[in-house]
Amino acid sequence: MPIAEMEPPEERLPTKFLPSPGRRRRGKALCWSIAAVCALMTVTSCGSQPPLPPKPAMVTVKITEYRFDYPDIPSGRVVFRVVNRGRLEHRLALIPLPEDFPSIRVQLSGSTRRAVNPLASLPNLPPGSTTTFAADLARGRYALVDFLADRDGVSFARKGAASEFRVR
Repeated sequence: MPIAEMEPPEERLPTKFLPSPGRRRRGKALCWSIAAVCALMTVTSCGSQPPLPPKPAMVTVKITEYRFDYPDIPSGRVVFRVVNRGRLEHRLALIPLPEDFPSIRVQLSGSTRRAVNPLASLPNLPPGSTTTFAADLARGRYALVDFLADRDGVSFARKGAASEFRVR
């Protein structure tokens, strides 16, 4: 007989390899048991997760050429939304002030100055633009300062764009 006309042999498994109806039921029961244990482990592990931190406070700071407008600022994680409402570029810096530190106005106008490191310093912000940043604020004194210079070369901070606040 030519090869093309040959039929494939019938493949049959010996009956000793086929599961009996009882074995099939036990297999299904075992699968359902495993699924139930996995689901229970998932549910119980969810309860042991630490809670998410609270949503941070959002504070909008509006900058014009010679001032900042903003509400009271709380302690903890704060998201600052900075809006340039002026006609010129501005650059905001958030500075923590030690308790024994003179006021920011005295620092800017006096001849003796003490160095402080800003907690946050933003890049130049064009007129009409908005940016955000977050900071973790402990209780204490802080200042918002705009160190960019006006067209006459005097910094906006010396002209009034410096504001001190206390976080309680």
